[in-house]
Amino acid sequence: MPIFAYEAINAKGQKETGELEAANRNQAILDIRNAGLKPTKVTQRADTAAAKQAAKADSGGTPGTNTATGAKRKRGRVSVQQVTDFTAQFAVLIDAGLPVALASDYNPGSAPSGNMPFVVALACIRMKMLPEEAINAGTLNGARAMELEGELGTIAVGKMANLIISKPIHSMALIPYHFGSNLVETVVINGMPVGK
Repeated sequence: MPIFAYEAINAKGQKETGELEAANRNQAILDIRNAGLKPTKVTQRADTAAAKQAAKADSGGTPGTNTATGAKRKRGRVSVQQVTDFTAQFAVLIDAGLPVALASDYNPGSAPSGNMPFVVALACIRMKMLPEEAINAGTLNGARAMELEGELGTIAVGKMANLIISKPIHSMALIPYHFGSNLVETVVINGMPVGK
């Protein structure tokens, strides 16, 4: 089984290091979290056969040019290791209380989708956010990012009544798992139902 070296922050805010065996990096991160630590860096030891094979697979890429700066950079696939590293670092930011905003970046050129249920699902699946964290990031924290939290982002007296009413579901935690289905029963804008 692969061995993973880690750096983490304990409950007292102190840095801890160690090693553990796990089936994969995601499992190592979960094991570290279950031990009450917040992982900041988790890497597979390079001296294992699995690590050597992963490094060989991730070494590809084609050179490209950043059109904004003219700088040469390597382009290619993002490795599973890179995504997992980002996920672990992102989890540390969330655990530290950093407000995270989610959005679709809807525009006709590079992101022609305003599918927020998909954005929320992606945050849960790839960034390991809890459904409640992802929904909060797409509502209140999105409003805060635009400095509109006094008017939008939550259901409260004095705020614009912009909201959706969903079809019956067992739990809010199921929303990210139904991103391919339309769970919206009614859309309310400025307190008035506008569609189903």
